[in-house]
Amino acid sequence: LSIFEKEGVIKLKPGVDKVTARISDIVENPKKLKFLPNVEAALLPQMYNNEEGDAVVINANYAIDAGLDPVKDPIAVESGENNP
Repeated sequence: LSIFEKEGVIKLKPGVDKVTARISDIVENPKKLKFLPNVEAALLPQMYNNEEGDAVVINANYAIDAGLDPVKDPIAVESGENNP
């Protein structure tokens, strides 16, 4: 969720830890996006390829394994700084 907040797509409750934020911590969602919780990370590239979402957040290792370019393909990239 931190990526979506960083890009100005949603707002999270003030004071919420961005790393552990939950869907219930979203306080503003003007585009009325639907978030699917607890999707197995390995399935995300398949969801992307099947166009099962307007945006799919995929870990770089799974993106690479699926033949995606984690530098050229994403619309947003998570910062490597202050990121556990």
